[in-house]
Amino acid sequence: MDNIIHPFPCPIYQNVIEEHLWPEIQTKVFQYIRNNKDLFEPSWYLCPTLSTFHVKDEQVLNISLLNSQIYSHVEKYLEYWGDFEKQPTSLTLHNIWVNIAKKGSYQEEHHHNDFFLSGTIYFQVNPESGPFQFINPLSAQSVLFNSPEKFGYSYTIKPQNSMIIIFPSWMPHRVLANSSNEDRISVSFNIKSNFK
Repeated sequence: MDNIIHPFPCPIYQNVIEEHLWPEIQTKVFQYIRNNKDLFEPSWYLCPTLSTFHVKDEQVLNISLLNSQIYSHVEKYLEYWGDFEKQPTSLTLHNIWVNIAKKGSYQEEHHHNDFFLSGTIYFQVNPESGPFQFINPLSAQSVLFNSPEKFGYSYTIKPQNSMIIIFPSWMPHRVLANSSNEDRISVSFNIKSNFK
């Protein structure tokens, strides 16, 4: 129907790290975890997931191959958006950290509002690891209407190894509890941008 518009859907980027690069990147991330076990601690209020979010610069995960993949996928995401009213003049990987969610661990609903884009890459997951969910910022209003799925309360992504998800930092999101006996391991990041 021509007189109905959908002004608020927000595209989310979902892809995988390049297959030929994945083994080396995965090996280096696991090596970082083994060498820095003492850095992992709960970093957020009420959230039992262990992370390196709080660590100082010299202890931050720094894998050039991983960083280049993040920038490559961010560029692909921005290509989809096309022309911004204001064009970003620079993109900076502002921070990057590792998350380890043991059985029962979760990540409460939150956003990264001080940044431009945020994302997660999955390094160790299985079907019981707990899904990633985006929360519709219009959810309180959307429950009043029988509306399409894109206007539902949440959108769920089942993680897979090597999957990368990128989204606007203001988008509310959470990760449900890991019901597996295997640790859920992911790397998360924030992108800062300057604009014209």
